[in-house]
Amino acid sequence: MATHVGDEPLDHWHGAPLRLVAPGRRGFMWVKWVREVVVLTQPDLGQWVAIFTSGPDAT
Repeated sequence: MATHVGDEPLDHWHGAPLRLVAPGRRGFMWVKWVREVVVLTQPDLGQWVAIFTSGPDAT
């Protein structure tokens, strides 16, 4: 999670107060305006559906 860009706090248009950082992806692909973070204790098999059906490479 990012709260700043360089030494400057994120502004609204850049996802303040938190922005999800996705290493290896360009900044415009990062999730903005995070409202909630859920910690799971069991694997979520539905995540694989989202991974394989979203993004620029999805068909």
